[in-house]
Amino acid sequence: MSLTSTIAERLQFLMAQRALNATQLAKLAEVKPSFIYDILNGKSANPSPVRLSQLAKALGVDISRLIGSEGTSRTLQVDMPYDTVSSRHAPTGDDDYVTISSVLVEASMGGGAVVAQEEQGKPYYFRREWIRNRLGVSPSELRMIFVRGDSMEPTLCANDMILIDTTKRMPSPSGIFVLFDGMGLVAKRLELMQNPVTPVIRILSDNPQYSAYERPPSELHIIGRVVWFAREL
Repeated sequence: MSLTSTIAERLQFLMAQRALNATQLAKLAEVKPSFIYDILNGKSANPSPVRLSQLAKALGVDISRLIGSEGTSRTLQVDMPYDTVSSRHAPTGDDDYVTISSVLVEASMGGGAVVAQEEQGKPYYFRREWIRNRLGVSPSELRMIFVRGDSMEPTLCANDMILIDTTKRMPSPSGIFVLFDGMGLVAKRLELMQNPVTPVIRILSDNPQYSAYERPPSELHIIGRVVWFAREL
């Protein structure tokens, strides 16, 4: 599937792979068939991220499989640990290193557009001790992606690579996360605001030229916390 394919095309492809029609998928995902038909017919420009998550779960895929590029994208990236190596220099030791999957996906640091490819990128190798002692998470829960854009400068810059801990999906404490905010896949700084009525998540850019905005947690799909980044000089 190409970089420019739409959510409708992705959804249609996944449904065909699983021999599901809209009514069957709607029943599995516990959504109305009209929600699926609106996506397939191009009538839903901004489908609910919560319902998209339900569709993804019913299809047995991550929500990123449904996210497509609908226009111009400005994307983000981050650094890797100092003790990682790429697949061009795969380590020969059996137990010293673990493999971290990279995904050919871009998270916007600008206007919130989405760019996603389902293909797996090349693997990267991290020291097992670093993953265990510093992150305390299974390597299978980590992902590496690239980003472009300038809204997170000077913290993150275009063409950085980021390491994401997909087990961390709540901004407590605050930090930089990759999320689907209802408009696109973005990398932003998140703060959980305990308002008197209902909590909201404040979405901020480190670049002061970009305005902050707020969303209730139910409208966001947080992919994970950015825990490391790599940058070419």
